[in-house]
Amino acid sequence: MHSALGHSTSAAERHTKADLAMRVTSLESKPFHSVPYLNAGPRGVAVRARLPWYHGTVDALPEGCDALVLTSDLQGRSVASSHAPPDQLLGVVIAEALSDHESTRYDSLGILLAGDLFAVSGACKRGGYGDVRPVFDAFAAIAAWTLAIAGNHDDISQCADHDVALLDGDVVSVGDVRIGGVGLVESSKIKHGRRSPEEQHTLREIVLEERCDVLLLHEGPDFETRKGHTEIREQLVKHRVGLTVFGHTAWDEPLAELAPGVQALNTHERVIILRAK
Repeated sequence: MHSALGHSTSAAERHTKADLAMRVTSLESKPFHSVPYLNAGPRGVAVRARLPWYHGTVDALPEGCDALVLTSDLQGRSVASSHAPPDQLLGVVIAEALSDHESTRYDSLGILLAGDLFAVSGACKRGGYGDVRPVFDAFAAIAAWTLAIAGNHDDISQCADHDVALLDGDVVSVGDVRIGGVGLVESSKIKHGRRSPEEQHTLREIVLEERCDVLLLHEGPDFETRKGHTEIREQLVKHRVGLTVFGHTAWDEPLAELAPGVQALNTHERVIILRAK
């Protein structure tokens, strides 16, 4: 995976390099597949749910990448079956299903993980905070490269030097595409998975000044009646970010055009597989 990733480009390179389109040109409204899992229900009782998968297309993908898989907020555990051991993190189940499903077999997969990959054992309550290395291991095993940011429920303290590249105020090059990322969420109450609004704003500005083609966030913008952060939307529009991928807050309609040429794609509790048009 590391061979596919490069360092941030210099200022001169950024201003002379032609912009690469990473515009979502279509996104199917109906899922082509779904995976059962256990989700946290009321009164500490897990309930069965299904995670939907969607196909979409983009103008272009990173060089050498046949498909791009986007997902986040996989806060569930596996349903015991002949195909899956009990109590696996949902992200592990999804990674294994991607490698097995006939419609998702590609020579070279790129993965973008927008955070919140941990769920408590038995999915007996929402939230929690814990180690997401098993999910990183599972995606790294099936992908040419995997980029991730931490959500507010993800313990990444043991993930240094992992085969998944963690972004937090960074921009990396994947082939000819620049991808930046900022993890966590903002809060005036500082605890696991949170930073002050001022710190989050500064980190986003650092990344946005690099003129990345794709931005990976955990919490994202608001748009019309869809919940999120107004300040994040204003930053994305100001810097004209072509595509922002995020989760944290559910949107019924995952794709939004914040301004001409500025797209936001919500991956909360869904898998989206993008191929070149």
